[in-house]
Amino acid sequence: MNIKKLRIGAGICAAVILIGGGAYWYSSIDKSKPEYAVQLAEQAIANHDREYFYRFVDVDRVLNDSYGSLIDGLTDSERVFNEDTKDALKDFTEILKTPLLASLKDAIDSYVATGDFNAQKNAGVQELLSRTGFDKIIYRGLDGIDMHPVNANIATARIRIYQPELPREFILETELSRGDNGDWKIVRLKNFQEFVNTLTEIRRTQLDSYLEKTNEIISRHDATILEAEQQYSKLAAFDALKQDSVRAEVRTLMLDVYKKDWEARKQELFGISAPKPAETLHNLYLKICDLEINYADDYAKWLEDKRASTLKIAEDHQRQSQALKSEVEILLRRMTGGEHPAEN
Repeated sequence: MNIKKLRIGAGICAAVILIGGGAYWYSSIDKSKPEYAVQLAEQAIANHDREYFYRFVDVDRVLNDSYGSLIDGLTDSERVFNEDTKDALKDFTEILKTPLLASLKDAIDSYVATGDFNAQKNAGVQELLSRTGFDKIIYRGLDGIDMHPVNANIATARIRIYQPELPREFILETELSRGDNGDWKIVRLKNFQEFVNTLTEIRRTQLDSYLEKTNEIISRHDATILEAEQQYSKLAAFDALKQDSVRAEVRTLMLDVYKKDWEARKQELFGISAPKPAETLHNLYLKICDLEINYADDYAKWLEDKRASTLKIAEDHQRQSQALKSEVEILLRRMTGGEHPAEN
């Protein structure tokens, strides 16, 4: 097993199992030292030996200690909850703590036994960890192990991990404890909250940047659309659309201004990379563009064929667009606390 290239498929699970990969460079280790536990945890994963793995990793304690940080990552990184909602969600997740931890442990158990987290069986856990970014952690190496300056039964392993959203490797400090039987055991991820906070801050910055860029695009194009709608209102006033010359002029407005501007808006939005918290919002933006483009095409077609069925199709596109715009407004209020109104 190439530990350096081992890609972990779940967050906290990854952190626990990454610990097990750290002692590959030890050829001979004193069993009384914590390095021995790290090496044996690695070998247990390589050999799919669950009994040995749990002998050197206190999975229950690690998961229980890390649970709060995991939930913080879920509720903070996407900035889609106000403080009251986040508090309510945390209360709810406390109720679900026991079954969620059981599912996380089951995913680890599956990985140690088979080398696979059994995504189908643990789909809920996989989604939870994916939303918090912990499913992309990659092990990069063990920096070393430090003994506690006072307590000879406590040590800290410094493990380098990589997460693609972070600008640099992160040093995960892992606590080991020696039991009465003399065995060392991995018991805690000391700075897991720091890892969560670092990732959360980066995601917030990415989300703010995305919202700023898209708001500029949408505001600029909305100004053009507003001008086109005002021009349309003047042309279509007082049943003027009964005149063929006016219908031809409105058709040109719809195709050469309205439609082209929505196409240009879509192209600009398509060129922006949406961070995970904004993926739903981004897809709504693009869908709205498609609906408005279809509306322009069908409305222009109606101006020629004058069929009620054609007009109905055009109006259906615009009704769908308006419904999605309402969804956008809701998402934006959740993401920004109501600071930035939806512009589209």
